[in-house]
Amino acid sequence: MKAPLSWLKEYTEVTATVNEISEAFTNLGLEVEGVAGQYVPMPGIVVGKVLHSARHPNAGKLTVNKVDIGQERPLDIVCGAPNVKTGLTVALICAGNKLPNGFEIKKANIRGELSEGMICSGRELGISEDAAGILELSDAYKAGETITTGHLNIDPVFEIAVLSNRPDCLSLIGLARELQVRTHSGLTLPSAVLVEGGDKTADKIRVKIEDPEDCPRYTARHIARVSIGPSPAWLVNRLASVGMRSINNVVDVTNFVLMETGHPLHAFDYDKIEGGAIIVRRAASGEHFTTLDAKEHVLAGNELLICDEKRSVALAGIMGGLNSEISSATTEVLLESAYFNPICIRKTARKLGISSESSYRFERGADPEGTVKALDRAAALICELAGGIVSDGIVDENPGKIMPVKIPVRTSRVNALLGTSLQAGEIKDVLGKIGIICGNGQDFDAEAPTNRPDLTREVDIVEEVARLIGFNRIQAAAHASISLVKNENQLDDFRSGVRGTMKGYGLTEVVTNSLINPRELEWLGASAQPVVLLNPLNPDMSVMRTAMLPSLLTVAKANFSRNNTDVRIFEIGKTFESIGPAVLPRESEEIAILVSGLVAGRRWDNKSEEWSIYHLKGLADSFIEYVTGKRPSFSQVQVCGAPGLSMQVGQETLGVLAPVSAVLKKRYDLKPDLLYCTINFAALFALRRQSIICGPVSKFPPSDRDIAVVVDESASVDGMAGDIQRESSLIESVTVFDIFRSDELGAGKKSIAFSIRMRAFEATLTDGQVESTFQKIVAKLKSRYKAVLRS
Repeated sequence: MKAPLSWLKEYTEVTATVNEISEAFTNLGLEVEGVAGQYVPMPGIVVGKVLHSARHPNAGKLTVNKVDIGQERPLDIVCGAPNVKTGLTVALICAGNKLPNGFEIKKANIRGELSEGMICSGRELGISEDAAGILELSDAYKAGETITTGHLNIDPVFEIAVLSNRPDCLSLIGLARELQVRTHSGLTLPSAVLVEGGDKTADKIRVKIEDPEDCPRYTARHIARVSIGPSPAWLVNRLASVGMRSINNVVDVTNFVLMETGHPLHAFDYDKIEGGAIIVRRAASGEHFTTLDAKEHVLAGNELLICDEKRSVALAGIMGGLNSEISSATTEVLLESAYFNPICIRKTARKLGISSESSYRFERGADPEGTVKALDRAAALICELAGGIVSDGIVDENPGKIMPVKIPVRTSRVNALLGTSLQAGEIKDVLGKIGIICGNGQDFDAEAPTNRPDLTREVDIVEEVARLIGFNRIQAAAHASISLVKNENQLDDFRSGVRGTMKGYGLTEVVTNSLINPRELEWLGASAQPVVLLNPLNPDMSVMRTAMLPSLLTVAKANFSRNNTDVRIFEIGKTFESIGPAVLPRESEEIAILVSGLVAGRRWDNKSEEWSIYHLKGLADSFIEYVTGKRPSFSQVQVCGAPGLSMQVGQETLGVLAPVSAVLKKRYDLKPDLLYCTINFAALFALRRQSIICGPVSKFPPSDRDIAVVVDESASVDGMAGDIQRESSLIESVTVFDIFRSDELGAGKKSIAFSIRMRAFEATLTDGQVESTFQKIVAKLKSRYKAVLRS
């Protein structure tokens, strides 16, 4: 929000400096991001008097000038500005000095003529964007004086970051109201002196609101005998100071009142409104509408429109229509001032990709009680500048009247939350400065004005008190009391535990954006239907991911480009799948892992290992067993064009792991090999073990036996290990230590060697117990897997 100081001073007689005003705004919660129009005096930039100006003999668009700067002789200056002339007082920088932007001016020979400096424009001095001509200063200044702020007659413009919940500050009056709390300069509101006459407004305008929920109030006036023309200089300059261009006197008035009061208005050419009727209705599906910027929009059927008896004439709260705009032929004006539902305006503006000063304010919440004030102010200015006659009375349809909110406030609660000892009178006084009406007593009702939709609870009032009295008045506490009682949230605790476990495996957590490029989903060959954004800020981030892999590959690519090829990352994030146009998307939380390069970094003995499918399988196996207390089983599947493994615990499929396919690596321009794993978070949470039961450690020695068997290639190694483990309670662990294939074994055969450790808790195992258990294992493998014992 741009706020010129001179404009602010029309509503509050502030005498503070620019820095003091900036500090006051910032302390009120309105951060000043910058101040334009400030000038710091620079050496060598002085007042000059143009003694003589003549056309350059070798360049038709240049002039050669003699400029007096209070020295023994005038300087020769070549200038290209169209407004330089003899007798002008100017700002001049002498050769050898620097402009505010750091550019050094040097003596130069320009088309055969010496130039010993430069006559400056506003842009060159950094006080405006105007570079069309040089600055013309007052003749009262003496040649040679160093240029200061006083010479330039500049108007500082504050650039203020207004939070989305403070629509009352999207106006000069709103900002002045805030500022006067700190500067004690009072608030003067403009008066609207209206002389009504001629026709009755009710005879000229009929308003019908078909959707009172989204248009609770609509007011209008009729103005006849207007004369459309250019605006006076003061109005043009006012609008220019806040970045708005002048159009004509009537439209400029509506923009001026918008910036002054924060309430958007719209002026229709009354003769283009069929039957003088205003109908506020929803758009029909497929209806076409052309806005003032000559762009045609196809409407979906739920946008709010302003219509006459035959057609739509404006997108409510966003932009008027080309078919009813004010033109040089306009003689009668229908002036609109309404209040629209913020949610309705926000949805329509986003859907159609339109952003205007009006929609920006309506989206955040205009003042429903400010409609008439803004309407009368604009009508009075139009009569003053365009010579119109205001018809008698207004049309005010208010079916959804919005009342001020009354909030119970306890003085003791204010002091308890702020750590202050304020009296009730002091609290009421400071709240009254921003228009909050307070009742009597220590505990009272505070009536929040309708221009403050953010005030709904007692704590909101407490926040206002803190902001208005100044945070410096709130003393720092020497101690604090905190509750040691934690609200239990099992899902959050589980998620935190997963993060800690993943980091314990040496993985680094990343957080990525859920929005990705739609072509990445095509590369994956994903079958899930993505959620597509209606108005994406960036076409490369226009759909919500249906898989975590694209996000992690983007992180890996960034690492590889910085010569970090050892990637060990994980993310706990959500994927999104569209399941219908009128249904919320399906959200799934996943744990995704991506690894590449060395498993544990470079070792001193050069025995570093690179990540393989077995390393990642081991990590997933260990992690799932730790979380669920059960070892997962693995089966072969195809994953995004690469052979991978599916992970199950019982009948529940938890996820998959696989190498990144060569095709996908080529799409992302990745050279190193990568592997990834995804685990369904909800399924893992459902299978988690509720507690870890610790058992005694046997004090008796183990007995180790090895077994090697030949089985079909299709036999599951993991399944065989599980069958061995379950064969006897004496078996403590089963480890695969060799898998061997050769022509001697035969086609489609493989040899698997297991190391089996047996141990008892009651006594040392006997040879008979070990041999009996071993034979049971052999029998099980022969019967289930047709295993042949290797000698």
